[in-house]
Amino acid sequence: MRLPAVLTVPGDVWVGAALGGTGYSGSVLVSVGCAYLYGMALNDIVDEPDDRIHRPERPLPSGQIPKTGAVVLCLLLAILAFLVHPGKGLLLLLGWITAYTFLKNTHLLFAAFLMSACRCTVLWIGAGTPDRLTSLWPFFALWGGIILFITVLADQEGKPEVSGENGSLVLTGIFFFSPLLALYVGRPRFLLFLPWTLLAVLALQNYRKIRKQGHVTPANIGQWLSMLIPLQAVFLMSMAPAWQGLILLALWPCLRWSVRKMQIS
Repeated sequence: MRLPAVLTVPGDVWVGAALGGTGYSGSVLVSVGCAYLYGMALNDIVDEPDDRIHRPERPLPSGQIPKTGAVVLCLLLAILAFLVHPGKGLLLLLGWITAYTFLKNTHLLFAAFLMSACRCTVLWIGAGTPDRLTSLWPFFALWGGIILFITVLADQEGKPEVSGENGSLVLTGIFFFSPLLALYVGRPRFLLFLPWTLLAVLALQNYRKIRKQGHVTPANIGQWLSMLIPLQAVFLMSMAPAWQGLILLALWPCLRWSVRKMQIS
């Protein structure tokens, strides 16, 4: 289930809540987290025939986990996600996740848009699934754009013939300048410059690594994904109680430590 990746979920829910003016909800966090894990498990189940040939060391093809057990766990996670926080937002999220998993190999950009829709839906759920979405469109565009580029770059993992340099440069620029939106919609607190500086350093570091290597590796994708936490912290420190952003920044070292033990891409 690649558990470390779940640490990037609370920030999306909290940012959505700040945008929608809704309060913090533990049930939403649990529900979205279960949906995220459902997607991870479903992905491995669907990919098991291919993994048996190309990645036989993974849990399902190696027999470390029985496929029947994985299917049961996957279904239980989806059911739990909906029971904890039922609603149209959660149904939509589960639908996007399922569509991505089964259709991801049809066309790369189509798959990337489906993955972007998953993250944008989490923002929408965090905001309380308001009927009027006009005010959320800039954030949908930002979150969706970041996930789209990360998904495209992830498809280039381990392909030395594809440098991924141009996509990484665009992603670096997005991470570098995206806090300007937080300054525009929120309060220019001094604290938000801490995660902003972290974002800039990590983005430039990752871009330099990719240029030096000549291609994208799972470690590079893991770093891009880990940068979602300081990005979320920027917006929370601007629009919500500062303690939420500080908690996310405290989670970031935990995520960085955990991805060294278990790749999240």
